[in-house]
Amino acid sequence: MREADRLSLLKDITRILVILSKGKSSIDLEKIKELSDHTIKDVALYKSTDAVSLAILIYSIYKTIPAMSDEDFKDLIAELKFLEQHISAKNLRRYNQSLKVLFNLIRKSNSAFKTHINDVFHAAKLKKGVSLFDHGLSASRTAELMGLTKWELLEYMGKTTNFDKHHEKVKAIDRYLQAELVFSKKNRKKVLFFDAGPIITLAMSRLLWILEPLKIKFGGKFYITPAVRTELIERPLKIKRFEFEALQVLKLIRDGTLEIYPELPYEKTQELTKLSNKTYKVDKKWIEIIQAGEMETVIASMDKAKSSIVMDERTMRLLLEDSDSLKSLLERRSRKPATINEKNVEEFNQKVGKINIIRSIELVSLAFKFGFLDQFLPKLPNAWDVLLDSVLWNAKYNGCAVTEHEVLELKEFLLNNCSLKFKK
Repeated sequence: MREADRLSLLKDITRILVILSKGKSSIDLEKIKELSDHTIKDVALYKSTDAVSLAILIYSIYKTIPAMSDEDFKDLIAELKFLEQHISAKNLRRYNQSLKVLFNLIRKSNSAFKTHINDVFHAAKLKKGVSLFDHGLSASRTAELMGLTKWELLEYMGKTTNFDKHHEKVKAIDRYLQAELVFSKKNRKKVLFFDAGPIITLAMSRLLWILEPLKIKFGGKFYITPAVRTELIERPLKIKRFEFEALQVLKLIRDGTLEIYPELPYEKTQELTKLSNKTYKVDKKWIEIIQAGEMETVIASMDKAKSSIVMDERTMRLLLEDSDSLKSLLERRSRKPATINEKNVEEFNQKVGKINIIRSIELVSLAFKFGFLDQFLPKLPNAWDVLLDSVLWNAKYNGCAVTEHEVLELKEFLLNNCSLKFKK
């Protein structure tokens, strides 16, 4: 463990002890929650799994204290003091042992609460994961640090207002028109690469089936990389909640709608991932914003003459399209000045170049325009409005990084520009 990590953990453990020292009946729960939110910043700065564990512990304490007996509360205080002593003495083995004791203590604190405790721990991971995402890390990097899958994180984030907290440099209508061009006969680059995010969103929105007619309309190849395949199939197959969705993706691969891209330059992926993660600094520390698997899709598209990418990932999009906005995002979330390595940004942009990026919501919009969704048209006076409204919001609430304003903008544009279709 690095010394900076240790000192940061020690400071937060001391703070939780000070809050709890007032006694169970006088504890300010909001202060514990604030400390939990503060601890997650250390994860963004230090990339420390120890900080992840402490953040989850503090959040779990915040959730479980009301259900604790007085005796368990005393044991909690005593073990937290041991935790403080061990980290102060740099005894990491005993520190980890105390951490396990504390988690076990929370689990047994109340028999009536026991059946829900796994949900509390999982909710803690999700809550802290969203906070970490807010600090500018990509969804995949966040999921990796928190021990979650991207499926779990995107499902949770889609129900929050987190995607409404930023503005896109590329306007929603312009990105949609770009998607139209990608699917037009004028586009001779008949290769389209998919990141995991858009496919996850379509699967959770029950719209995965639109990929088959979209591919026929496209008249080319739909590729995913090996890392994306792992995220879409291997990981969710181990989670009951997403097992069937993984089987649906597997069927798309088996039927040839999605293909695994076979030629991936590993060294180039590592080179650009390392370069992107040495672009922004907060508190004189590099922020590791991107995971190597996310970079695979970018590298693969470059390998195919800069083919277009379907990517919902906000952080990667900002890195590719608007690096200054990503810097501002890091500053707003950390509440500290961020510095940008202009040389690395320039080198990254030179090596990657301009890549067209469309999102899952643009794919849904195209499916609407092409008539693939007409079968769901209700027998209502405002049928087209209801149908379009339902599918666009469905994509947003299931993980697509799109703002409320963009949804409304897209809806108005599509209704106004597909008017001939509605008069048939």
